[in-house]
Amino acid sequence: MQPDPSQRTGPTFEQLKALREIAWSSFKERREFEWRVALGLWTALAAFISLTLGKDVQFRGNAPLICSIVVGVVLFALHVYFVAGIVRGNKVDRAMAHHYAAEMRQLAGSVLPTDLDSRVAKHQRQVGLRSYAHVFQLGVTAVLCAAAVLAVLWKTEAV
Repeated sequence: MQPDPSQRTGPTFEQLKALREIAWSSFKERREFEWRVALGLWTALAAFISLTLGKDVQFRGNAPLICSIVVGVVLFALHVYFVAGIVRGNKVDRAMAHHYAAEMRQLAGSVLPTDLDSRVAKHQRQVGLRSYAHVFQLGVTAVLCAAAVLAVLWKTEAV
């Protein structure tokens, strides 16, 4: 016999769905912002590399090379710091969304098969350096920072 819905004290399916959608919306907005920042950083680095290699200019001494190394390391460190902050926020939003989805399944009387439940749990742990997206972002930033340093090195004359 089904319990009387009017006697239910917890949230309804629709309320849980709304809460889940709010969590996913926050997650998606943060991810969009994350990619915009990454693309902006990559564009600036690519423009610097292009201008450095495209202009008929030579740097003299070690100062430009040292400065490019320092700036490259600082930019990469800032990107790591930024991604770490994004990861912390995303973990909360993902956990909330998965929690509400589990509540919805429970309310609907549905249980995930064991193999699917284990795959979902494994996917939930793919954050930070376990996430292909974050590894890709930081890898592209590292490559572009190294290319910027190499561009300056290429254009530096020994004194």
